[in-house]
Parts: sequence; structure tokens; C-alpha cells
Amino acid sequence: MSSPQSNKPVFLLTCTRPGEAAPHRFRVSAADAEHAVAIAKKQGLIVIEFRLEPPAQEAAAQPATPQPPADDTYSLAPGGGPLRRHSPPTPSTSASPAPANPGLHSIQNAVRQSQAAAAPPPPASSSRPRWPFIAGGVVLGLLVLVMGATILALLLQRAPSRRPYTGQNAPGIANTADNWYAPLFESASPSCVTIRTRFGNGSGFAVKPYLICTNAHVVRGDSRRTLTVVQPETGTTANVIGVIHFDAYHDIAMVAVDKPFPVLDVAQVTPPVGEALMAIGSPGLDNGTTLENSVSRLLAAKPVAINRTTMLQLNGSVNPGNSGGPLLNRSGAVVGMITAKARDKDGIAFAVLPADIREAMDGSDHATPESRATTDQRHAAAALIYRLVYARGFEFALLHHWDEIVDTIPSQSEYVGHALGASRADMEKEAWVQELRDRSRDDAIGADIDQLEKEGLGYDIIAALRSFDKAVGDMAIFANSPRGTPKELREQIKHHHESIDAATSRACALLNMPEPDWEEVTE
Repeated sequence: MSSPQSNKPVFLLTCTRPGEAAPHRFRVSAADAEHAVAIAKKQGLIVIEFRLEPPAQEAAAQPATPQPPADDTYSLAPGGGPLRRHSPPTPSTSASPAPANPGLHSIQNAVRQSQAAAAPPPPASSSRPRWPFIAGGVVLGLLVLVMGATILALLLQRAPSRRPYTGQNAPGIANTADNWYAPLFESASPSCVTIRTRFGNGSGFAVKPYLICTNAHVVRGDSRRTLTVVQPETGTTANVIGVIHFDAYHDIAMVAVDKPFPVLDVAQVTPPVGEALMAIGSPGLDNGTTLENSVSRLLAAKPVAINRTTMLQLNGSVNPGNSGGPLLNRSGAVVGMITAKARDKDGIAFAVLPADIREAMDGSDHATPESRATTDQRHAAAALIYRLVYARGFEFALLHHWDEIVDTIPSQSEYVGHALGASRADMEKEAWVQELRDRSRDDAIGADIDQLEKEGLGYDIIAALRSFDKAVGDMAIFANSPRGTPKELREQIKHHHESIDAATSRACALLNMPEPDWEEVTE
């Protein structure tokens, strides 16, 4: 159709036909709008938009609003790894949104509004005074207000006095102080996930639809290729796009996934001392069973300084597998993240502070795709170190044991070999050794280092990883076939300890992570 005169209102009519992707657009005058809609419906078209077209000069003067790309899926930069997820394109906002209930009624209203805009202005109102009507309305309103207040006072005098309900010790109600746990678990549980690794299970929770918060120590031994995120109730399994935040000192990691989960709000402040809290996590039992998304009741204590950070102390019991789970107050806000239990002390646990969680969230949101890819690569490098520590934990423990007994062995070489072989056989019978071998391997460490080098990880980190791999490998060869006199063995044991310590210090300093605790794998 030809363009109508610019001084007359023009409407844009957008229709679509079932089965067709491309819409049909028409420009019609206000007088023909209703008729055009009727014709479109008779031809089987569905009206999806009907709006007034702005004047040409006004539309030209309005600059197009740039739309930032949606990045809620936290995609990695090209070249940052083979698994990348990109956000779906954001619809342009240059066109008005489609009406919720398109139809003839809404179109007629739009036509009436345009006709009213084009109609001449109504005649000026009469100058006749209106104050008598205003005064009468004010008097009537005051009378109604006085009558209402009188009736309310009489009702309050007859009503029996009631003690305000505080949720505790209320007459006639049992266990009211604890009845918030069940509904809170029902609402928060869909946001909580189990994180499966080669070394066991941990917990996590969604702070953004595609972002899972967990402990750094939960994911420290696995890269994104071997991590699995599962929602226990629904069975939903999400692929890990990358570990885009990894802070081993504050024990926080942010894991980007390819499926959305309901989000939990993170509180602004630390809970007060004595507040009742609930933790959701997936602790494991000794028989290998995991209690996915189980509930623990805890009480908040004071924040305490631990190593290089501050943690929230909790009174209550948690178990391995609870790590990374949310700590919730009765309002459903996350006031911490379970991170550890006190060694040799029952009923004392610790949690990451909500301020540290929010800081990690902000860092993940403001990071560029390139920096996320770099963080994911550095995390994969840290995972290789922990893989080697777990894979060679037995040999390292054996080295410590030999260091203690080597001076007690007679100098004859045959007795030295028998003594060390016997001590090795005794240690191999311990349960932790077989359990460690079942779940940890150092296979393809060299290939994984080569892959990180191809992806662009820094040369200094690659060199440090190879030095650490060599030092651990040399120690394992020595532990398998020790040779020499007690004095020579003592020197070899010292050499391997110093070599591993130097390689560990250099690699961990470059990756800004604490040095791994070798003795931890034997516990």
C-alpha cells in the first residue's frame, strides 16, 4: 500500500499465518484499521501486533538502543576449550512487544484512541463556581470518618486481648519453632545439586540460573571434563561449561553449566549469633551411599579467622559431602556455604561468609569470556596437581614411613630390602590404600598438560606442571624398587622430599593456590 499522509495517524498491523515463519506487515490508516483486521482474520491470519507508527521525523531522531549480548550462560571465549555454550540471541526492542491477548477489542481501542487524538479539543468548561459542591463533599467525608472511628473503637473494646504470637511457646500450638524447616526445604531443594567427582561427591547451589556455587575443594581434583552436576529430585544432569571462578584460599568456586536451575538469594549480612539455620547437602555414608539433598540443623556462632580467611563458626554436625551446600535462614536467604567440620571435634562446623560468596558472584558476572576461559584453564592445571597427589598418595606415605624406619635397619643390603618390602606389604593392607587406588589415577597427565599448552596456558605454568609430574614420578619409581645401603636410602629419601617440595611450591605459587596436604589423602 502507498504511504498515507504524514499528518494523519498510521497504524502498523503485523500478522502471521500458521506454519509460516516470516510475518506479514501492513500500514493502514486509522479509518481502515478495523476493516483491515477483519479481512486479515477472514484470510486465516493471526494478529500478533497492532501499534501506532511514530512520525517519520520522530523515529529518525530516536537513536537505536544498543542491546548488550545476553551472557547469563557464562560462555567461554573462542579457543578456551572445546565445550562452549553461547546465549540465545536477544529479541530486538525496536518493535513493541506482542499483546498478551491480541484481538479485535484491543484494536478497536487503539483506533478509538487515535481518533480521539485527531478530534478537535472539547469546548472550554463553564466558569460557574463549584465551591458549594466541594464544601459539601468535605463535610460528608468528615462525617463518614467520625462514624467509622466510633464503630472501630466499640469493636476493639469488646474483643478479648491477645498476646502477640512470636512463634515460640504459643498456647495450643506444638513445635511451632521448627515448622519452617519443611516448607523451606521444599522451596529451596530444587536449587541444590550434587556435584560428582572422581574423588567423591560434594554439594552446590544455584546463585544464577546457569551458575553453581560450591567449595573450591569439591572441584579441585577434576576439570570440567570429569565433573557432573545432578539435581537429585528431578534427575536433571547438567554439563559443566567451565569453572569460571576458583579461589582456594576462601574455598569458593563458581561452576558454569548448560542448564538453568532455580536461584537462591544470597544475604547481604552474616547471621547473628544463635540464629537457627538449615543446611542442605549430600553427605556420604561409609558404605558408599550418598544422602542427596539431606537437611542439617545448625546454630550460628561468631566468625573466626582460619588461615588466610574468615569463616562463620557453626554449632551442629556436618559430614563429608555437605561441603558446598547452602546455609539458609528461615527466610530462605543463603547466609553461608558449608565448607568444613572441626577435626577431632564433634558438633563444630564452618561456613563461607555470604559477603565472600557475593564477591565471587560479582567477579563471575563482570569477567570477560576470555578471562573465564583463562580461569578454567588454570583450574584444570590445579586439578592435575591434586590428581597426582591422590594418585601417588600411597608412595608419598610410604616414603615418610621409610624415613622413620631406615635408621633401624641393619646395614646388610639383604636385610634392608626385606625390611622395606615388608613395610610396604603391611601398608598396602590398609583400607585407605585400596580405596584411594579405586578412585584415583594419574593416567593421561602428560596428555592433559599438552592439551592445556595447546589451549594457550602460560609457558611458566606448563613448565611447572611438567616439573611436578617428573618429581612425583621419580618418587614413585624409587618407592617401587629402593636400592642401596641405609645411608644411601636416607639420602635418596631426602632428595625426593626436597624435589617434590620445590616443584609443589613453584606450581602452587604460579596458580595462586595453597600447597596440597599430602597427609590428607590418607585420612
